[in-house]
Amino acid sequence: MTNTTHLKIKESDQSEEEYLALVEIDKLIYPDYPSSVEDHKRRDKTREEQYLYRRVLLTGTDGKVLGCGSYGHTHWAHHPDRYFLDVLIKPAEWGQGYGKFLYNSLLADLMTHNPASIETECREDSERGIRFATERGFKLRTTEYSAKLDLAQFNPEPFDGLISSLIDEGYSFLDLDESQNQIPDFLKRYYDILVEIDKDVPWHESPTPEPFEVFAKKYELTLDQRIVESTINAVYEGRMIGLTQLYRDKNEPERVYTGMSGVVKEHRRKGVVTALKALSLGRAKANLPLQTGVTPAVYTENEANNPMFTINERLGFVRQPSFLFYTKELS
Repeated sequence: MTNTTHLKIKESDQSEEEYLALVEIDKLIYPDYPSSVEDHKRRDKTREEQYLYRRVLLTGTDGKVLGCGSYGHTHWAHHPDRYFLDVLIKPAEWGQGYGKFLYNSLLADLMTHNPASIETECREDSERGIRFATERGFKLRTTEYSAKLDLAQFNPEPFDGLISSLIDEGYSFLDLDESQNQIPDFLKRYYDILVEIDKDVPWHESPTPEPFEVFAKKYELTLDQRIVESTINAVYEGRMIGLTQLYRDKNEPERVYTGMSGVVKEHRRKGVVTALKALSLGRAKANLPLQTGVTPAVYTENEANNPMFTINERLGFVRQPSFLFYTKELS
């Protein structure tokens, strides 16, 4: 039996040391998706108080951080009795029962809230993570494809004809600065489009839109990460009808991440999203190396049944290990 008497659970105090430990753990577990102290601080600043959330660090008696864990409401698809529970242990500490210890501790506390279901996730290349989830009664609900595009290899020319034909049909494509200057009440319209598009994104639960005030706060906090010329909005007859987003990783200049891309229903299957993304990627390829000295790679994720993945493949994105989302039903 594994000796766990030396293990301690340290409640979150949102200290600089805690954020640095979280960043280190994220980089070890998900090297393709490193986080930053600023990322964690922003999430804590914009967390909605009505949703339960608890985060802890697992340490030894010497104070050395061994891992972290959290649980709370799934606010992105909220139901008062549905929760998530995540446990991450540093790879160097695997096989010593630390994950089991932390999971059992968090689960015992979470069960006092009478959850109807619990969700967790891991990557498909993590045999240990998959085994950990399935042995505890979790069943696979959703597979989210991850994909990567080497911008240096992206060729925008095959999409020039599509873009020109859409412009001839009356579509216009505005970057972030142009959109803010030309679209009335831009931020509210931007929010409304995101909410409308998100309703049709395949997932195992219906999305819960965050309040506009929360969205606006997050928007301001991420402005310095948005790539202005590659955050593009589609306009038709004076109305914003689609968008695509590209974010820089301030700490990793060789990485860029996509946000939401899509159009409202009546403008789908016309190639508008493909045009938006091709424009965005072409501008990123032309401009980003001038700012950082390197041509970055672009990372994205799509639910396995989302047609967006086919569009991304057409643009040159290549599959990476998927993210797997598991649910344990308790009701």
